[in-house]
Amino acid sequence: MQEQLRSRLLADGTIAALVGTRVDWSVRPQASLLPAITLQMISEPRPATMAGTMDTREARVQVDVWGKTYSDARLGARAAINALEPEATVGPVHFLRSFVDGDRDMPEDTELGVVFRVSVDLKVNHTVSA
Repeated sequence: MQEQLRSRLLADGTIAALVGTRVDWSVRPQASLLPAITLQMISEPRPATMAGTMDTREARVQVDVWGKTYSDARLGARAAINALEPEATVGPVHFLRSFVDGDRDMPEDTELGVVFRVSVDLKVNHTVSA
C-alpha cells in the first residue's frame, strides 16, 4: 500500500508542479530542495472476525509537507489532501475515500532559517487484491 500511495501523489499534476518527485517515506533526504513531502505510517490495524482478517483496512498516515514559506507548506498540504481523498485504484490496491483527521503547523528553526511544515493526519481506507 505504501508504494501505491506514494505513486498516487507522484501522478498528481499539482503535486508534481509543487514538489516534483520529492515525496519520500519516513525521512526527507538531508539538504533536499523544498517544498517536499514525507509520509509516515502511524498504524495499519488488521481487523479480524471469527472468519479471518477483513479485506478493508484503515491505515493512519501522517503526511508532512515542508516548505520555505508557510504558504508553500499549506498549499502543498491542500494539494496532497485533494490527491489522496478520492477513491482510486493503483495496481493491486483499491483506495476507498480517505479522510483528514486533523492537521497542525509545525515550523522548525534550523541552521539555515525556519522551515515550515504542515502535518496532516489521514485515514487511508483501502483493500488489497490478491
